[in-house]
Amino acid sequence: MVVSLRELLDPCRVSDEEALQIVRQRATQRESFGLEVARQVEVFLNSTHVNGGLIGGLAERGFLLVEATARPTEYLWLVRAGLTHEDSSVRLAAVSLVVRLMKNPGWIRKLLSDADERERSAVMEALSQHPGAKSNPEIEAVLLAGILDASPEVAATAVHCLSRIDPQRHAEAVHKLASHRLPAFRCAAAGLIGKLAPASRGQLLKPLLTDPDATVRHAAFQTLTAIKGVRAA
Repeated sequence: MVVSLRELLDPCRVSDEEALQIVRQRATQRESFGLEVARQVEVFLNSTHVNGGLIGGLAERGFLLVEATARPTEYLWLVRAGLTHEDSSVRLAAVSLVVRLMKNPGWIRKLLSDADERERSAVMEALSQHPGAKSNPEIEAVLLAGILDASPEVAATAVHCLSRIDPQRHAEAVHKLASHRLPAFRCAAAGLIGKLAPASRGQLLKPLLTDPDATVRHAAFQTLTAIKGVRAA
């Protein structure tokens, strides 16, 4: 029985095993098939008619089939769209694909170099969630490179991910961000400090509360207020 591409992307109609078998066979028959799959997944992600409870399953199946039939260069644009999608289940599906891509660090670097800052942050967040993040030097290398990113928010994300992997070993990265020569990075550090373990917050936040730059002081006081609010709750 001929199964349409739309049906193959629906986990309620065809199992993962059957779908993978069929798409791999079709990919050997038609070179452009992988790109066709990617385009159909894009249609689902952009559709306003897909129920919110179903789109996550469609995205997960879609990324799985795209990975099986296309080269990374043909679907990195789709991964970027998934990482910043408004639906959290789609973002989670994209994160899963990024984690699987870690077997080829070159594609991760390609994804980071071409993406905008929201996507670069999402990729690093995805890598830090890898089950082997604490023992994978390649993931750590990507995050360490992220500290030098031109975007304050991306640099802060990289520092936060490193601190989650090993807070003691990467404590210096937090200090460097908090003492960065550019105020925008110190502002990002002020926001980051609120996400760290309580024991280290006070020492890191104190100098930012008296920073020469007013925007940094404002960001630091916002973090302090948020911390006090959590304690009082």
